[in-house]
Amino acid sequence: MADEQKPKNYMNRRQDPTKELSENEKEAQLEKLANWLGQEWLESKDPHPVRELWNRKDWLATIELLTIGNSLKKIEQKVSPKTLEDAALDMKSNDFGNRAGSLFEIIGSAIFDNPDHPITMPKVGQPGYDFAINLPNEKKIRVSCKALIPSAKEIEFRKFCNSLHKQYTSTLPLGSATITKMYLVDKNDSNKFNVPYILNGLSNTLAQGYSPERSMYVYGGWGFTISPLAPEEGYSFWNAERSQTFLSICPFLGDEQKRFEDKIDNAISNLKKHCSDVSSEVGNIILIKIPESISFTKAREWLKNSFDDYSDSISAILLIRSQVVSEAKKESTSCVVYEISFVENPKAKFNLKTYLDDDFQFKLEIPIGKVTDVETRLEIHDGSRILNPTEAYVYFTGHHFYHTHFSSGKAEFSARGYPNISVSTFITGLGPDPNPLRLDFIFPPENELILI
Repeated sequence: MADEQKPKNYMNRRQDPTKELSENEKEAQLEKLANWLGQEWLESKDPHPVRELWNRKDWLATIELLTIGNSLKKIEQKVSPKTLEDAALDMKSNDFGNRAGSLFEIIGSAIFDNPDHPITMPKVGQPGYDFAINLPNEKKIRVSCKALIPSAKEIEFRKFCNSLHKQYTSTLPLGSATITKMYLVDKNDSNKFNVPYILNGLSNTLAQGYSPERSMYVYGGWGFTISPLAPEEGYSFWNAERSQTFLSICPFLGDEQKRFEDKIDNAISNLKKHCSDVSSEVGNIILIKIPESISFTKAREWLKNSFDDYSDSISAILLIRSQVVSEAKKESTSCVVYEISFVENPKAKFNLKTYLDDDFQFKLEIPIGKVTDVETRLEIHDGSRILNPTEAYVYFTGHHFYHTHFSSGKAEFSARGYPNISVSTFITGLGPDPNPLRLDFIFPPENELILI
C-alpha cells in the first residue's frame, strides 16, 4: 500500500500576523492560493514577483498571501472556472498591469461580497463590468474595476534608489551610523538617475563630514544631507558594521493626472458601450485602485475637475488605496489598511442615493487589516520639520546593527519594527568563543504591498 501523502504545512516558519483566523483557516486559504497557481509553479526557481512573495516568511508577505487565498475562497462558487484560469495566467505573466488588474477584480469583488449585499458575476465574455452588488432593496449596482499601477517614472526612480543605496552603503566607513537624505531639486538634470554619477555626489558629501547643522550639498539635480544616526536609548551600535537610514524624495516626474484620467476614461467607455441602460433599479460605479504615491486628496481633486466630461450613466467613482500604515512609536506597529472614498458624479442621471436606503451601509471585509474612509497621511520627520509629500515618490530603507552583551545569564534586546528598517544584533560574551553571535530579525524587505 502506497504511503499517504502528508498534508502541506503552508504556515510552517511563516510569521503569523493574526490570531483572528484559526490555524485551519490559514492553511485552507494558503492551500487555495497554491492550488490556483500550482504548487510546482510557485516552487520554481525562475524569478517572479509572485514566487518571491510566496517564498518570503515575514508577516507582511503572509498577509498578502492570506488575503488572496481568502478572496479566492469567498468568490470561487460565484465565478466561472474559465475566469479563474485566465486570472491565474495573468498572475503568472510578466505583465505588471495584467497581473494587477486581474487580481484586483478578485479582491475587489471579495471585499464587497457580504450576506447583506452579495455579489454576482457577469456571464463569461460579458463586457462592461466585473461584478454586480445586489442590494437588500432588490436594486443592483454594476461595478467596473480598474487598477492604476505605479508609473514607469516611479518604477525607474525606485530601481535607481535601490541600486544607489546598495552601492552607497558599501562606501560608508565601518562603525559609522548615518542618516542620508536626498531631495530631487532639478527634474531636468540629465544625470538624476545616473547611479555612478550620483554616487560620486554622495561620496563628496560624505567627505565633507556630517552633522545636523551642515547645509544641503547639491549635485546631479539632487540635494544631499548626511547626519549622525542615534541608537535607541539604552543600546549601542555594533562598531564593525555600517548602521544607516536612507531616504529619497522625488516630485512626480510624469503626468500622473493624465494616467489616472485615462484609466477612468477606459472604464467609462466600456460601461457606456455595454451598460448604458441605467435606471432607478440598476446603476453603475467605477472602483479604481490607486498607487500609494497618489493621495486621495489629489485624486478627488482630479475627479471633481473633470466630471463634466464623464458619462451621466456613472453614479460614482470609488477610490481605493491599500497600504501598510505604521506608527513610529517606541514599539512601532504596522498594519494593512484599505482606504476608500466615494466621489459622486454630480452629472449622473441617478445618483448613488437612488440605490441605497437611508439606513444602508456597505459592509466591506478584508481578512486581516482594516477598511477606513479616513486618508492616511505620510509624515517624514526631518529634524524640527515634518514633511507631508503629497505629489512625490518616496523611497525609505536602512539597516541598524546593534550590540548586545551576554551577562548574568541573559542577553536582552527588543527589535523595533520601524518601517522599512532591517534590524540585526551582535551578541558578545557567549563563553570562550571571541566571535559574536549575529541575530537577524525577520522584517519585510520594504513596508510595501507587492500584490494586493
